[in-house]
Amino acid sequence: MKKTMKKVFIFIFLFYIFILLLLLNLDIPAAENYEVIDRKLSGFINWTYKKFESEGFSYLDPDATNIAANELLTLKKAEENGIANLTTLITQMIVDSRTTILDLIKEDPEINRNIYEYVNKAYKSDIKYEKNRRSILFFLPFIMSDLSIYSALKLDRDYNNDIPIVTAFPHETEFTSIVIDCRGYMILPALKPRIFSENRVSLITFDNIDYQTIKKNGYLTYICDTSGLKALNTLIGDNPFFIPAIGSYGIHNTDIIISNEDIAFLLGNQSNLKLIKEGKIILLIDKNK
Repeated sequence: MKKTMKKVFIFIFLFYIFILLLLLNLDIPAAENYEVIDRKLSGFINWTYKKFESEGFSYLDPDATNIAANELLTLKKAEENGIANLTTLITQMIVDSRTTILDLIKEDPEINRNIYEYVNKAYKSDIKYEKNRRSILFFLPFIMSDLSIYSALKLDRDYNNDIPIVTAFPHETEFTSIVIDCRGYMILPALKPRIFSENRVSLITFDNIDYQTIKKNGYLTYICDTSGLKALNTLIGDNPFFIPAIGSYGIHNTDIIISNEDIAFLLGNQSNLKLIKEGKIILLIDKNK
């Protein structure tokens, strides 16, 4: 009887270990697997949901005698550190194939003041207390009610550039969005990427999108996994037009090249032009490193 119970116990124990190892090694897709997240030392940029996140922290002075003053000073330093990290994160951001935000600041110092005002609109988490360390998380959406990264960079406009007329294949198919598969080209996300034809004629640019749409939803959307097609179904709809990229372009490798045939088919039904004006464009790029 004892031997039988011992065998049962050993079996259950080994089975438990097996299940535990299986769970630890199981690649369970997380909800954010499709999100394009650009991680830097100062924080990260979520290009799918268009937001910044950074952390500010500081340590209590071990030699301080006034406990209350020490706490207040440490919290102030943590907040200042968070603002500094968030500002650094933003200034490193890629604008287009040749430019970063830091480049724009060098050309126009007023943008630096705009970014300062924008950063100070960030949402702050509750203070996290960990031994002698104090930290605060900062969250900043690309678009807020009264300010955005676009307005901070002085990208506001009251016009839309027309989409160039190209040879088209007439048809009656209406699509709900444009999904360009750029995987394999190591595309870097940017605020103003362009989409070119094979002849390097720009088809879609920031200025083709209705600015009221940009003020509400941003320019275009990045994902790095096909699971994002389902997660962003409200944006993508039930009949997206899938286009395989055939190349990339630009110093920062931000711009996309698609075939003339795909462009001709897309524009074969003029009603599909509204997809561009409404910013219903999704770029499927390589997974986060």
